[in-house]
Amino acid sequence: MSFRRASMRRALALPLALALGVVGVAVAVEGRAPVPAAAGTARPASAPDGVVHFVRTDERLVAFTFDDGPGPATAAVVDRFRAVGGRATFFVLGLQAERYPGLLARIAEAGDEIGNHTYSHTWASRLSAAQLASEIARTDEVVRRATGLSPRLFRFPGFISPPGLVKRVQAMGYTVVGGSVDPRDWTRAATAAGVARHVLDHVFPGAIVVMHDGPDAREATLGALAIALPELRARGYRFVTVSELLREGSP
Repeated sequence: MSFRRASMRRALALPLALALGVVGVAVAVEGRAPVPAAAGTARPASAPDGVVHFVRTDERLVAFTFDDGPGPATAAVVDRFRAVGGRATFFVLGLQAERYPGLLARIAEAGDEIGNHTYSHTWASRLSAAQLASEIARTDEVVRRATGLSPRLFRFPGFISPPGLVKRVQAMGYTVVGGSVDPRDWTRAATAAGVARHVLDHVFPGAIVVMHDGPDAREATLGALAIALPELRARGYRFVTVSELLREGSP
């Protein structure tokens, strides 16, 4: 695998814009600048960095997203959301997509959304603008060959998103997506119960949940979905793609 698991563990930290109920408090996140906390519990504040981490909405909508696939867990993730009448968004790596083109087609056929997560999972801080553009274009081509679709969403690997490169990606026509709920399902210590509890404790209307369907088997992830999705549906949540979430609310 061309990306380094140890580096991912050091860098994968999200700006958690959760409702703390205190205006002006900042949430410090490892490896990133503090992000303003939400003012109240119903309408989180907009992200300040040009990256969509959530939307403001009163509707009980949540977008589950899955990175680093497609992989051995992808088909099961698709089936989990189909079983509850929902959809998810998959931010795929080009190198994984080349290995599993049939899974890309399955994602698209289920009505789920495909986003671009670069080709090799190299952090943007290590790439020039031209190299990043090449990674994105290479992955888009793989997706088009398998599905006929062109991704319009992009997520930076490791959530390392230099402002200049965010603007460059936006100028290419992509919406740059981050996340607001990170259950850390990619860690070796992750358990189904722990991942599910984190999601259930931190979800809010308009949240974007970050999970993983690749590159390896994701037993904790699949187990967590089996726990969390029925509970969230019982709470009245609907599971939508990121693009559907953006149409229903405002970043």
